[in-house]
Amino acid sequence: MSPPSAGEFLGGRLPGGALVERAGLRLSRALLRRVEGRPSAEPRDGGLGPHPLGRTADLTSDMLAVDPLLAAVASSHADTLAALEERLAAPLPPSVEAASLELVHLAAAWSLASLPRDRAEGLAGRAHALATWLSAERPLDPRHPDTTLALAAILVAACAWPGLPRARSRRGPVGVALSASLDGLRQGLPGVAPAEVARAAWAACLAHAWLAADHGALPRRARAALGELSGRLAWLAGPSGDLPGDAVPRLLPLGPEPLPHTLARLAVGWGLGGELPCLRPDPACALLLGRQPEGPLAAEVDGRWRLRWWADAGEAAAWRLVRRRPSRAWASGPAGALSWTWDGVLVFESQVEPGSLQGARVDGQQARVVHEGPTGRRVARWQQSRLHLDDTGPGGEGSPRLPPRYAIDGRWELEAREGGWEGRYKGATLVLLVDPDASWELGREGDRTVLRVREVVGPLSLRVELR
Repeated sequence: MSPPSAGEFLGGRLPGGALVERAGLRLSRALLRRVEGRPSAEPRDGGLGPHPLGRTADLTSDMLAVDPLLAAVASSHADTLAALEERLAAPLPPSVEAASLELVHLAAAWSLASLPRDRAEGLAGRAHALATWLSAERPLDPRHPDTTLALAAILVAACAWPGLPRARSRRGPVGVALSASLDGLRQGLPGVAPAEVARAAWAACLAHAWLAADHGALPRRARAALGELSGRLAWLAGPSGDLPGDAVPRLLPLGPEPLPHTLARLAVGWGLGGELPCLRPDPACALLLGRQPEGPLAAEVDGRWRLRWWADAGEAAAWRLVRRRPSRAWASGPAGALSWTWDGVLVFESQVEPGSLQGARVDGQQARVVHEGPTGRRVARWQQSRLHLDDTGPGGEGSPRLPPRYAIDGRWELEAREGGWEGRYKGATLVLLVDPDASWELGREGDRTVLRVREVVGPLSLRVELR
């Protein structure tokens, strides 16, 4: 028998592995902090590297809205200096997410603005402090979107300020780490919204574009992972470009097109595979590629369920026209999430304990997904415009140990009817039929109507129908 690898031991596959893993992470963090040192925002000459953003005139309203400094750069020289003074006096952001976003936005402002020497050196000093802090404090789990976000921001800064300490020497190691983090991002992490994954992939695209402006590129492994992620996000977003789950603060949007659509176009343009979501021109592609990509066009949503299952990420999504409008079914094993939307409106969503998808396929007119978790098993079946949902205990027997959470968009004004509730919105009727053996009640949480189970006495069954 061969000896275990360090990864197997640190991953907790051997007795004591979990403890050693935590100790290893603490040691890694301490070593990173020692190597990077204390962040210093002392003014310095960082130089100016080539960039992919065109001219100030190319800035869009979407781009200007994400950061006051960018808006000032597009306004006037006096506004730029005033906004820069305010930024340089502010403390460093308290989170990896906020620090990463600011670092990329500073790089964009520096690439497009014309600054006197003292202000330019102050901006370079703050960028150096942010990059140093991110190098030491970024998440060490490669599956976390903020890992990719931070690494990509560090690469962008290294390109924008090539004269900063370790800017050149960082490119290779950070590129390798970014390859691993994009691979990890494909595997998924419980509780992560698809919008976070899309933003992290977009940060990697910006890093690749900045490198390309300086005759470089991300490593091949990183580009392959980026191509696969972009295709998955485009399929999940569908014709509308909307992703399920909560939105996140935006990172340097270069146009009005939905981010998943831009990612798919860039993947095609960079030769990473995939399909074009539509033929509309994309300003982001005009800047980062210098052209509009050409490639195969994604198939239109029609009257049949079309499903894709990404087993490594434990995620599946299916599309179908319902009442002549696009309808999406989505399930995530690691998140324990399930949702059904129609024409951009939430029809139904439900949450259970994180687990794994045991199967996802289309049988004739039916899309079927099976989720298995520590507290129960779930089988979801979409038949044309109906969802049948069955929740049982582990292995498919008895009642679920924890009652699932069910919710409906609050714009469906539900009224009681025999066997459940009924609501109308956008000219459609939503019918919700519940298990008569359980005790149910409706409540309100924000913009959601929430369905709760007061008492579970056996397997739970629901039927949701769109008419």
